[in-house]
Amino acid sequence: ERDTPLHWAAQLGLTETLPFHLRETGVDSRSSFGKTPLHEASGGGHTSTVQLLLDRGASVAAADRWRGTPLHGASNGGHTSTVQLLLDRGASVAAADWDGNTPLHFASWAGHTSTVQLLLDRGASVAAATRDGWTSLHRASGGGHTSTVQLLLDRGASVAAATQFGKTPLHEASGGGHTSTVQLLLDRGASVAAAAMEGNTPLHRASEGGHTSTVQLLLDRGASVAAATRVGDSTALFCQATFPAE
Repeated sequence: ERDTPLHWAAQLGLTETLPFHLRETGVDSRSSFGKTPLHEASGGGHTSTVQLLLDRGASVAAADRWRGTPLHGASNGGHTSTVQLLLDRGASVAAADWDGNTPLHFASWAGHTSTVQLLLDRGASVAAATRDGWTSLHRASGGGHTSTVQLLLDRGASVAAATQFGKTPLHEASGGGHTSTVQLLLDRGASVAAAAMEGNTPLHRASEGGHTSTVQLLLDRGASVAAATRVGDSTALFCQATFPAE
């Protein structure tokens, strides 16, 4: 297994050279990471290249070393037209990689709202979670992708979903200092007092990161400055560690 000229051509979207390379290399040949030329073309959003490979018999369900499919790659890149083509040719919208991430997780993580919309319209589960319990709403919230978060919530995502570590989307948005996303989650019913496994609240996360505007918003919405983690660290201690001179 190694990268071939066909893989490179697919990655670069050199559609006109593919027939030549396909004389020497199988359409589903594998790279050192288990990727097929279709993985490479899909990840780059080269829709015409993807079309040709599919017409030549490329497997739309091929999985790489991490069980990622071409649809995962196209979704991660926000290549909506490529995603559309792969779905039309039979790609599974529910395919999960080794960690349980679906194409919707990847599109949400990167904040590709139009791609998220398409995946949802084609049946992606807004509630699908990884092995550790991360949902697409967690991914979008952690990245501060407010428009994507809005769409996921409108399509039924649970604002209270918790990972196996007890982290909610509000924990993720607060930890990143994404104040507008925090505002939206709170407006949609997120608990400002939710505590993760170690006792951290969203206020702890925001304070630890030094995100002053997010801290202020959480306090304005009722977060307790006295809330302590399981080892007894209060929000005040987190702030003192972050802003020792203040």
